[in-house]
Amino acid sequence: MKTVIIGGGISGLAAAYYLSRHQPSNQVVLLESSSRLGGIIRTEQQEGFCLEAGPDAFVRQKKKAAELCRELGLGSELIANRIANQVSYSWLDGKLHPLPRVLNPPIDLDQLVASPLLSPSGRLRASREPEIPPGGGVDESVASFMGRRFGPEVVQRVFEPLVAGVFGGSASEISLPAAFPHLLDFEQQHGCLSLPGTESASPSGTKAEESSFQSLRNGMGQLPAKLAQVLQEVVQLHLGSSVRSIGRDGGRFRIELESGASLQTDSAVLATSAPVAASLLEGDLKPISDLLGQIEYAPSILVCLGYRQEVVDRPGSGWIAPPDSGKALLACTWAHRKFDHRCPTGHSLLRAYLAGRSASSLLEADDRPIVRIVRQELREIQGVTAHPVVQRVYRLPRALPLYKIGHLDLVSRIKQSLRQTPGLFCIGNYLDGVGIPACLRHAQSVAAQGDPHRPSHSSKSP
Repeated sequence: MKTVIIGGGISGLAAAYYLSRHQPSNQVVLLESSSRLGGIIRTEQQEGFCLEAGPDAFVRQKKKAAELCRELGLGSELIANRIANQVSYSWLDGKLHPLPRVLNPPIDLDQLVASPLLSPSGRLRASREPEIPPGGGVDESVASFMGRRFGPEVVQRVFEPLVAGVFGGSASEISLPAAFPHLLDFEQQHGCLSLPGTESASPSGTKAEESSFQSLRNGMGQLPAKLAQVLQEVVQLHLGSSVRSIGRDGGRFRIELESGASLQTDSAVLATSAPVAASLLEGDLKPISDLLGQIEYAPSILVCLGYRQEVVDRPGSGWIAPPDSGKALLACTWAHRKFDHRCPTGHSLLRAYLAGRSASSLLEADDRPIVRIVRQELREIQGVTAHPVVQRVYRLPRALPLYKIGHLDLVSRIKQSLRQTPGLFCIGNYLDGVGIPACLRHAQSVAAQGDPHRPSHSSKSP
């Protein structure tokens, strides 16, 4: 049997790895259009600074990523984020204020109500959350759900920047059951999101005194690099191989390459973004293409700035800004505070993010105006006046899929269409979660029993 995987990001590499283990007799070919593997996971080392072009960590509670790292011999390279610096801030009225922990229930209502981010009327409305009856469990936006429970001010000043930071979209358009199903489940089970006498969990679901995230000592790029090294012996890896189209010839798939060559295969795994996958499918596969084409993405620009001095004057891991703050920057992570081994001692490394309209308008711009905007706003928000010795701009036109209202129904229809097309699979962060562990689980399910929409027991592990 022959399987062709299209896309050499983390999903495609993981699918190739799990296929080589679960189905060793399967001939696996992986095609990547660019000159490198890893997709949006990319790490560069420059003058002692560890620069991450994409995700810099994975959630510790979701164990699939750490398990894979250990299988690959990277267990000794795993590092946890610094516990003392888990606090983050939100920019409001010219100041950085501690951000309440609200992404995992039970939410500490006392902490939320005491937040300087809220006005007296906003605090009073939020304090009534335990009295608000649960909704009907329908597909509603994060803004609708949280506005019903805590009031519009909490949505505007707390959840809007958080949602924009995670999904690159507005809380009024992102589906709560698709993006944060645990919040809906908790409301349905307990009737509210805040319980008296409890401490809020961190965004990973762990308690505040525990580390929430894990990474690798020399950056997340170690993971795809190790996968590629392992796969060289068992999988045919082809870089610079762009696919033009995918069609069906009887019971097999025909893959046409931009080079003019073609491949015949028993099964095809599309491990690309949804728009790219949609652009490749033709003939009787067009209905699946039409569904995939409905998934939208948010662009992002990431700017890494390295300094030969400490430029942060408070504990914490960074800050976010509400989309209506008037700033181009959506967030800034203090990478040297978040993880060890990110820069030399006494130095600083900041990762600044632009998303949405700000990113869209600057995607085609040169690095210089982008860095100028970032440095100006860091000066205004953080008081950073030092000159960076390292600066790197990374553009991600399709950084994050937007889990909009109706996303779960759309994904259900995509999966149903794939079930009716034996041998064709789609995997990626637009289906069952944006994090690395979710991508790995889905890739493993393809290899374990050939159907990613009916996961085996092993694929259900967190």
